[in-house]
Amino acid sequence: MKKVLIMMFSLCLLMTGCAQDSNSDQVGGISPNDTIFDVKKFSQISPDELVQIMGDPESKENWNFKGSKNQFPVLTYAYKGGEIEFQFVKNKLKRINYHLPEDASNIGKLVERFGLSENQLKKYKDTNTVVRYYTTIETIYEVYIMVEDKKTSLFRVDYDKGVFE
Repeated sequence: MKKVLIMMFSLCLLMTGCAQDSNSDQVGGISPNDTIFDVKKFSQISPDELVQIMGDPESKENWNFKGSKNQFPVLTYAYKGGEIEFQFVKNKLKRINYHLPEDASNIGKLVERFGLSENQLKKYKDTNTVVRYYTTIETIYEVYIMVEDKKTSLFRVDYDKGVFE
């Protein structure tokens, strides 16, 4: 009886270890090969439409953007402890900020996880820590990727030119 219990306990430990190993590359519960979300589908949606897609936000914040060219109110919906932000201006989504770390060693794979392809991007700035792309997609103006140690610290999508300047 003792041997059976020891074997069952050992088997449980082994299975737990295997399960943890198989998930070790996951970030935020998302496998490194899964699509995070298709940013093309979010262009110009309203806060109500976002809630239909993502569920209720964990928090909402009204604040004023002050840029070099303009100033206006912004509504931010936050998910996953503020790691994913959707920013609305005049009830339309204008920006997504994704702060969860993702593998940035292969930009093609990274952008595919957001529903984009590398051939839809035209790099216009690369400082080794920030890479900026214009897109050939009519509904997306810019993709901005901040990288630290081959991991993203920010993946940003701006839907309109010049809004946040």
